[in-house]
Amino acid sequence: MKITSIATKLFICAVVMFFVCMAPVMAQETNDAIQDPLEEGPTIVFDATKFEFGSVLESDLVTHQYTFKNTGTKDLEIKQVKTA
Repeated sequence: MKITSIATKLFICAVVMFFVCMAPVMAQETNDAIQDPLEEGPTIVFDATKFEFGSVLESDLVTHQYTFKNTGTKDLEIKQVKTA
């Protein structure tokens, strides 16, 4: 039982260290996503930010198009897209 206790403590320490090390990175990503509306630059506005496909078989091909518009004062460059 002593080995299990040590392994549990090591796991908890590793998880805590991960979040401590990643906090500045996560904070920077959040700050980059928030833009002052009075500041000049590109601003992306989506018609909808979420779409539910419902039940889909693994072999099915499903697609969805998101409509967005640049309402800012500068050109909008899309450099990276992440899916969830």
